[in-house]
Amino acid sequence: MKAFLVRRAGMSLVTLLAVSMLVFMLARLQGDPRAVMLSDYTTNEQYEAWGREMGLDKPIAVQYVVYIGKVMKGDLGDSLLQDGTSVATLLWRRIPNTVQLAMAAFAVALILGIPLGVLAAVTRGSVWDYGARSFAIFGHSAPSFWVGLIFIVVFAVELGWFPTSRKVDWDSIVLPAMALGWGAAGGILRLMRSSMLEVLDSEYVKLAKAKGMSSVQVVWKHAFRNALIAPITAAGLLFAGLITGTVVTESVFAWPGLGLLAIQAVNKSDYPVLQGVILLVTFIYVLTALAVDLLYAYIDPRIKYN
Repeated sequence: MKAFLVRRAGMSLVTLLAVSMLVFMLARLQGDPRAVMLSDYTTNEQYEAWGREMGLDKPIAVQYVVYIGKVMKGDLGDSLLQDGTSVATLLWRRIPNTVQLAMAAFAVALILGIPLGVLAAVTRGSVWDYGARSFAIFGHSAPSFWVGLIFIVVFAVELGWFPTSRKVDWDSIVLPAMALGWGAAGGILRLMRSSMLEVLDSEYVKLAKAKGMSSVQVVWKHAFRNALIAPITAAGLLFAGLITGTVVTESVFAWPGLGLLAIQAVNKSDYPVLQGVILLVTFIYVLTALAVDLLYAYIDPRIKYN
């Protein structure tokens, strides 16, 4: 286990470095940040002085090394446009809203996906099974921004059940959580159904039925818990995916989270903020993937990491 942890930690570090390097290089392709920050009336002396202050006069490789050194100390730089506010401060303000939205969408995915997956498995080949699978296919194929727009038109504009404002409270989070969790529920449903079918076809379940146990007892006492192993381990990566997938949903609902902050940074060429958002999201995803691997071994003792 220790060797596995060391190896996975090393792979995670390499992933973070690779992503940071790629984002750093791509951000520089937007052009010189001095063109964004300085006015047309700036003199050449002021232009060069600001570049030296920001380290833009150094080779790109040196700039990257300096940047990584600051990141390791917790310094993600300052925003170019938001009054010089530190990127860490901006991220700290926005991440609670994104986590709140992702958790709500995660709950929607589990509440819809797991029961419907079990229902589809135990009624294999029936109308309920086809209906649940159709729901899963629609959830995967319908883009979250399209679902979000439909929800806004129907439930906010026409029916007036939910607000259309960007206020962060419980009734404002319902529609974006449903739009974001809709597709994730389809994935959980399909995974739960296939896992449940595999368990129901196993020998020990057939033996339990032969001993006279009712279908309800077989499903809930024997099959359900074992069928949860695959969905639970996948749920961790699903949650991390919801964190990264909030960009479009937050823009549709004007939800003040990391996704909306990233879009604003792209539109305004505020590359320090964009780099900070991507690094934070990557860190969350990598950390979650490591936690899922460990959780898998804990849930199923048969899994051994050598």
